[in-house]
Amino acid sequence: MKKQQGFTLIELLIVVAIIAIIAAIAIPNLLTARMAANETSAIGGLRAISSAQLNYSTEGFGFSDTIGGLVTDGYLDARFANAGYINGYAFGVETTAVKDPVSGTIGPFTSLAAAFSAGPTTRDSTGRYCYGMGGDMVVRYVSSTAANGASGGCGCPPAIGGTCTGEPVGGKSGS
Repeated sequence: MKKQQGFTLIELLIVVAIIAIIAAIAIPNLLTARMAANETSAIGGLRAISSAQLNYSTEGFGFSDTIGGLVTDGYLDARFANAGYINGYAFGVETTAVKDPVSGTIGPFTSLAAAFSAGPTTRDSTGRYCYGMGGDMVVRYVSSTAANGASGGCGCPPAIGGTCTGEPVGGKSGS
């Protein structure tokens, strides 16, 4: 009798089927992990904008009304210069001036409504949640009411007089 070398077609098909089953189980988990990483990056991006705004205002400039201005002046890194798209999230800013009744400062960051937002560029693909941050510097979950826009269709920042409220990311609101 001759010795057989190699694998039969049935053996190869079984191995391919097993690999396909493993891939079918692993790929959704991989995509979910990627969305979670994008969401964490968006929260970190809003916190970086918050720090940049504080540094900018501490030096006596008031508050910047654009993310690009913070990049140009060296308060944010160049990732934010690319039209505000980072890791599947689009960052937006409310550019309509709002006057703070206490300080009299005019600028979007003086509003208690969300001044900056981050929304997924493709809903349920690059991210699931929308985030906003107002003058209180708290990153919050926000509703998705707009059809499109710079903030990834999240509906925040709102128009003047609109609201952008939601639960703070990472915990309960203050008591």
